[in-house]
Amino acid sequence: MQAADGQWYAMLFQDEGPLGRSPQLARVTWDEDGWPVYELDSGMAVRPGAPSAGATGLLVSDDFDNQPTPAGYWNTSDSGDLTASDENAWNFSSLGLSWQWNHNPDNRFWSLTERPGHLRLTTGSIASGILDARNTLTQRTCGPTSAAAISLDVSAMRDGDVAGLSAYQQKYGYVAVEMAEGARRLVMRRADRQGRVAFTSAPVPLTAETVLLRVDVDFRDATDRATFAYSLDGAAWSPIGDDLAMEYSLDHFTGYRFAIFCYATAETGGHVDVDWFRVGDDIDGRGPSAHHREVPGGDGPQEAPRGPEEISMPQEVHALDELRVDGATPSDAPLNHVWNQCVGAGRANEALRADWQAQFREAVDVLGVRFVRFHGLFHDDMFVYRATYGGGFAPPEVLPEAQITFSYVDMVFDAILDAGARPFVELGFMPRELATQTETLFWWKAHCSPPTDMGEWVRLVSETVRHWIERYGLDEVRQWRFEVWNEPNLVPHFWTGTRTEYFELYEATARALKAIDPQLKVGGPSTSVFVPDARYAGETYDRAAEFATGRAPDPDALDWQPVWVRELIDYCAERDLPVDFLSTHLYPTDYAADGTGSGFTAIHRHVDATEQDLRLMQELIAASPYPDAELHITEWSSSPSSRDRTHDTLFAATYITRAFLKGAALADSISYWTFTDIFEEGGAGLGPFHGGFGFVNEQGIHKPTFHAVAMLNRLGDRVVHQDEQGIITRSSDDGRVSAVFLNYPAEMGTRGVEQHDSYAAAARAYQEIGTARRVRHTLTGLEPGTVFQVELLDWEHGNAAEAWHQMGEPLNLTRAQTAELKAIADDLSRWTLPVPESGVLEIDIDLPAWAVASVVPVASTAVVGAETGTVHA
Repeated sequence: MQAADGQWYAMLFQDEGPLGRSPQLARVTWDEDGWPVYELDSGMAVRPGAPSAGATGLLVSDDFDNQPTPAGYWNTSDSGDLTASDENAWNFSSLGLSWQWNHNPDNRFWSLTERPGHLRLTTGSIASGILDARNTLTQRTCGPTSAAAISLDVSAMRDGDVAGLSAYQQKYGYVAVEMAEGARRLVMRRADRQGRVAFTSAPVPLTAETVLLRVDVDFRDATDRATFAYSLDGAAWSPIGDDLAMEYSLDHFTGYRFAIFCYATAETGGHVDVDWFRVGDDIDGRGPSAHHREVPGGDGPQEAPRGPEEISMPQEVHALDELRVDGATPSDAPLNHVWNQCVGAGRANEALRADWQAQFREAVDVLGVRFVRFHGLFHDDMFVYRATYGGGFAPPEVLPEAQITFSYVDMVFDAILDAGARPFVELGFMPRELATQTETLFWWKAHCSPPTDMGEWVRLVSETVRHWIERYGLDEVRQWRFEVWNEPNLVPHFWTGTRTEYFELYEATARALKAIDPQLKVGGPSTSVFVPDARYAGETYDRAAEFATGRAPDPDALDWQPVWVRELIDYCAERDLPVDFLSTHLYPTDYAADGTGSGFTAIHRHVDATEQDLRLMQELIAASPYPDAELHITEWSSSPSSRDRTHDTLFAATYITRAFLKGAALADSISYWTFTDIFEEGGAGLGPFHGGFGFVNEQGIHKPTFHAVAMLNRLGDRVVHQDEQGIITRSSDDGRVSAVFLNYPAEMGTRGVEQHDSYAAAARAYQEIGTARRVRHTLTGLEPGTVFQVELLDWEHGNAAEAWHQMGEPLNLTRAQTAELKAIADDLSRWTLPVPESGVLEIDIDLPAWAVASVVPVASTAVVGAETGTVHA
């Protein structure tokens, strides 16, 4: 296009992630051959002149006054053909050009004339959700921040209707009013990447007939978050639900849009009226002055309720110095979320699967996972170290020099980073062409041996890390951790060499990493479990040294010690080698030969063995030449078996919740092994609940452990109160108070949960143990009107494995059975606790044996119509 001054311009679209494609105006010059040259980086500002007559903006507030002439295809010569059906016929209502319908609208069920000055949306068909709702009206969002609000009259809604305002995409979020059994309530929902509902807030009863709804979006520095709020007066806004992590998706390639919607799930004929839509670019309360509009029949301009760009979000709670727990001044210790700093996974190749990636994204979104660690980075199925090359129909060609390629690795690491997490890099195992021994363990035939050529190993590691720096940037890679190998003490499975050969591998690897960049973080030895004997004291495993352990009448009375940790520290200190972190695996189990020739004794240590081992590691590090070294437990679970049926049960959830809370101050991370049952060390599991490690099974059904970690993720970062029954916390960012409580039965004594080979044995071992526990706390100094949601996981709620058992333990689930089990898995008991005007919250909950419960704020409002005071469940 050419401007009046002769300057040429081009209008381009630029991808902006979840924001979508934004229009960009670039100056154009012409080369000597007549081709246009875009000046994309000229730094020359394009100054807009006065808008042309009739021009409109991309984002426009609207009072829904009808336009004088119809817009769009009704002005075209073939409008008769286009409006042959009633749903396409013009309804004498014309919206501005900034609006877009999500689907083709049904013009019979929206109007600007039925109630002048309002957009009426009437339900004309049944929808399963917002994604297939008709007559959803949208405008695009705007960066770096923007906010939208509507005034919604909900007096004519019918049962099953849902109406509100959305940050709209396949992975949507919305705040809405829904009608059920003649009562209105406010809810916030968000979906996962498949458009399935992943979270629903506790409902907030609504008695008013008009409510203001608001969505704020923040695209600054890839924050990509949407938040939701509501108000009755436009002056006090109450947040509801949690944040939506917005993501770009080709399912709705236009990016996120503000969407006004109303759909029916039960009967048609209900409607809502939208009085106004306001949009602005400021979410910090420093926007322009209040909007004014002409009120029909009024005395001239009157001030409408304030738009979102003028409103700052209220705090949920008072400052800490006003908070009291059971009448006492709260503590203020830091709480490290060790449970989601890192999680484990099986091997790198499994991360190429779409279902693995979907489950990992859910772990990041819902569980707060920050890092993931897995085996097999350099295994054959990742095609990294290539000494041969062939087409598959003849023996492969031996290459003159081994090539190093990263196509598969890039796909895995891209997926991890795109999900919002980082890799905790386990450097291993050995490529076949570099291994001194091959196929030492696992169904997938890992090669766990020293290299034939240490120089080639160093080249492999160095080129890999340099590739990551080139691909992701040095600042990013400096945030990662590089762990040298996995469980080298388990000879001949995870390592076929000696202890010194492992230390030499560590030395060569650590020096190579630091030569690339001194700030890269390296550590080890990643050894497996504490032992109370000298089986690993020498260069190789001494089986006879564990006989006494296998025969011990009370293993908990033995002196359990870490493996190769002190030895690695001494080796590195003598050679001035770096140790940025120490890593080990703390499964509270052991399998020791008893010397009788009958096999191994399975030892299950006491319930606080993990805490005991962590304290010993802390003391060891503090007294070492590396007192500032981080401590990462890179594998941990209630047992090291992927066929332990206890993993599928409620009892595992209670056990790990207790252990995580007790160990939170004692490590930098405790990596649960593993986040998913997509795990093939012994091949795929038999049946949907086969005792896999995962928080979710292969079909994506949430186990009780998933909900336990989700509850822990909602805790704040400061400890307010902690005892054997649980923990009360606050957030240093916004002051929110939250809690997790549990009932690990006193009748268990010092016993931890043990490994079981059948579901019936695991369930019956613990189901009858324990009695209910009453948890009572009084919190004072809270913001009146704050609404807390209580969520309870127990034998009757969220117990999918028991439901599967009651089905007859089908080996292969039907699609209907999978859907049923998913619903049961997420059907926790939920209720709300509003804070009364006194600011005093009475928490009084009966926890059944093995139950885990969370208490979190879901809204801050003084207009909730729910019960106040003590709720005794």
